[in-house]
Amino acid sequence: MSERVVVRVGDFLPSRHGFRFSNDFPCGPVVTLRLPGMPELCFGDASCGLCGGMSFAVRDYFVQGRPVPDSNEHPAPGSPLFKYLVRRLWDSFRLPGGPFRYYAWMRLPDVTIWQRTLNDSWPRVRRELDRGRLAPLGMNRYRSRNPMHLGHNHQILAYGYEWDRDSGDVLIRIYDPDYSNEDDLTFAFNVNDVEGKRGIVYSKGATVRGFFTTPYKPPGFAWCSFLFGLHCPL
Repeated sequence: MSERVVVRVGDFLPSRHGFRFSNDFPCGPVVTLRLPGMPELCFGDASCGLCGGMSFAVRDYFVQGRPVPDSNEHPAPGSPLFKYLVRRLWDSFRLPGGPFRYYAWMRLPDVTIWQRTLNDSWPRVRRELDRGRLAPLGMNRYRSRNPMHLGHNHQILAYGYEWDRDSGDVLIRIYDPDYSNEDDLTFAFNVNDVEGKRGIVYSKGATVRGFFTTPYKPPGFAWCSFLFGLHCPL
């Protein structure tokens, strides 16, 4: 009889606990800065995505036991929720080292990315999920030496896995901010595939070279009290 391990973090479901809107924001600045006597300064482009902020914020809400805003509309630039997602996006980058990690992975050969995913990332995400914690993941899609392609990477949130110890087949269940209200998104791979011939199969069909865990940190007290009220046990 096959030994199958099935782990889920609480009752988490993307359709219930994820944002109702997807990560396809219209063009517009991510951050605006106003200085006395100077024109407004704009930085970033929301159309490049706020996936890391959305992933971190979904975990924030889940840990608090609070529902995400019940709206299918993207938060307007400058609104409280938009600002919160931007703040959590920066937190997910783990500056200054985070972007360098993405860039380093972009430059590595496919086999190296696979070995790091299999030998380091998979055990780490498994430990997080075994402890009942949603696991933010950085996802590498393409190989490139061009730092302008950093935006081709992505951030998602793992909430469970199924592992057939006999066959080595693994299925990681994920919340992907690019797809709202979808509960059947998965990464599939085999831990016995040491050469990475099969690699990672994403249920949406997109290319995934590898993934790594993104260290999560709770929101600071000011942001926590701003979003959730004065009491913040995070």
